[in-house]
Amino acid sequence: MNAALVLLCVSFFTKDAVADPSEMLRVIANAYAANRESVDRGRATFFILTGRASSPDAASHGEIDDLVKGRGAYTFDGPKKKYEIIYKNDDLSKHWKMLDENLVTNECKSIYVLSDEKATMYHSPMYWPPKDAIFRNGLITEGLDLFNVHFVFPLRLGARDHRTNDVALDIDDARNRRNGLTVKLEENVPFEGTTVHKVTIEYAEGDWSYWIDDRRGCVPLQILERLRKSGNLRCIRYEQVQKVGGRLWLPYRYTFYRFHDKYVRILEIEDIQVDGALSDRDFEVSFPEPVSIIDRVHSRGYAKLTSFSLRQLSEPDRGSSKPIRIVHSAPPPQATQLPGELDSSRPWIAAVCFGISLLLVAVASYRLYRRRREADA
Repeated sequence: MNAALVLLCVSFFTKDAVADPSEMLRVIANAYAANRESVDRGRATFFILTGRASSPDAASHGEIDDLVKGRGAYTFDGPKKKYEIIYKNDDLSKHWKMLDENLVTNECKSIYVLSDEKATMYHSPMYWPPKDAIFRNGLITEGLDLFNVHFVFPLRLGARDHRTNDVALDIDDARNRRNGLTVKLEENVPFEGTTVHKVTIEYAEGDWSYWIDDRRGCVPLQILERLRKSGNLRCIRYEQVQKVGGRLWLPYRYTFYRFHDKYVRILEIEDIQVDGALSDRDFEVSFPEPVSIIDRVHSRGYAKLTSFSLRQLSEPDRGSSKPIRIVHSAPPPQATQLPGELDSSRPWIAAVCFGISLLLVAVASYRLYRRRREADA
């Protein structure tokens, strides 16, 4: 059954025919998945905004303090993905926070990501306050972890393998009591001048609720996550829902709001095209300044690159790269870290430190041996 037929059937069932709550949940999950996966290829441009707001409503109305604005682009074709967010250098140097003496985080940061799902190239220029400088290093690792950590787009369109805040997956897990989840359905709940279905998923540490628009692809107009222990709240809103390509219901505006520090991040789609022809050139990034990249997949390093293509992920250009010794046991980077920047675990540093340690041990052993010989004499 194709996606259009699934959505047509769901539209009929959700309005009139489904009385069993369990069946209604199944219909909602199927409709959401069918809508989200109705396109495999496309490209989009967007604006990205960060700042502080007093509430999600204030953010939705544009009442944002310390506003910083950047531009972004997203291209996807099955497993192939290119994702970019670009801020001005002045914004990078103004919006940062020291986590400790060796780690800094930027609330707004430029990002360049290429992935074929087998490997991912990630580069994010990082401002380092102690030297008043911007470091430009990149990293290639196996899999999608680096892509998933940094990718933000309404419905996570085109990223089927990573399903954060995925209505279909969460409902299926809860209905089958996986991961300790339970589910509750409230039908025809008032929301923003219309009626929606509210689905609440409960788990040990808290709960999250979806306000589902069953008339437009079962898009969640709002997602609210509550952590019981800390009381922290996080809110996602999907707004300006429009039909794209005759079958995809897509929110053109995504708003993330964190209540405890009033942080807000907004993504507004400027233009999107689906199903158009794409070429290899569409999956090439250009860097405004030269970038050095460490390839942990092929144990190679690139120096002073001005561009990088998806082809180089699986077929390294040996003419412009050099073999290097890579330590593969390093843990994957966390969301608050900047992978590839100021990496203190570089192999040559580890080798030098290990050599020095052996030398010190040898010297100490020799001195101890001489002292014992002198004592025996």
